[in-house]
Amino acid sequence: MNSSIGQVIALTTFANAALCGRRVPFDFDSNPWFAHCRYLCFQVGEDSSHLLAQNVESWLDYLVQTGFTRAYLWFEPLNLSSGMQDIQMLVFAGNSRWAPVTCLPDLEILWHERFQLDKEDKDKPWMLTRAGFRVMPGQSSLTSTVSEAAAELRTSLDEMTTFQRRHRPDEPFDKMFDTGLQILDGTQRWADRVASAFPPDIYPDESLRLVGAVEAAWTLGGMGWWNDWSNKESAIQAEFEEITKRYYVTMGKALFAACNVTL
Repeated sequence: MNSSIGQVIALTTFANAALCGRRVPFDFDSNPWFAHCRYLCFQVGEDSSHLLAQNVESWLDYLVQTGFTRAYLWFEPLNLSSGMQDIQMLVFAGNSRWAPVTCLPDLEILWHERFQLDKEDKDKPWMLTRAGFRVMPGQSSLTSTVSEAAAELRTSLDEMTTFQRRHRPDEPFDKMFDTGLQILDGTQRWADRVASAFPPDIYPDESLRLVGAVEAAWTLGGMGWWNDWSNKESAIQAEFEEITKRYYVTMGKALFAACNVTL
């Protein structure tokens, strides 16, 4: 699971805690999900003159003072245009597959990520802007409950493991799927890195377990990753694409459910 998605989870969970009256002071500069960010600001729309906040804490101040009531994780439906290779781009939260949403009584704001490298030094960490846009009629997010998401993810990881061992036995991905299942079943603890995306002692263990399972079983990416594969036998290729799409969606539903529990 890449750091862009981890950032979205942290922004959603800490915002939701603050809006529920359970705000937790947090040093986002030391959080591993934000480690590559040198600069982060929040604005409304395309016009940078509408700058709302220049760091996460001031953004939370703005949300509380303005009267926002809750935050939730947005997860868009999967729409691949040219096959499995598209996933390596879709996994970046900047492409709006994942985003935090904050809610006023009659308004929902979707906080898209925009990033750029330093123009003078390409090796410096990203400069990030969270641009807020109104959720328009017709826009939708996939949803799930914690129990539904856990059951679907378990089924999907079992499917992935079976396919892996039958058609791709020389690759190590089944070990990652197994670890995800162990975390779901409570026989292995999630990593501290996962806990850092949540305000401490507020979200239930089930939420951390779902995110931990996704983190452990995340095999999507570029060259050499799960989706960088094809088979000339059409039946096998069709099965691969079907279970991979289902796996992607169930992971997204798990992250949605983990962040959107009632506090």
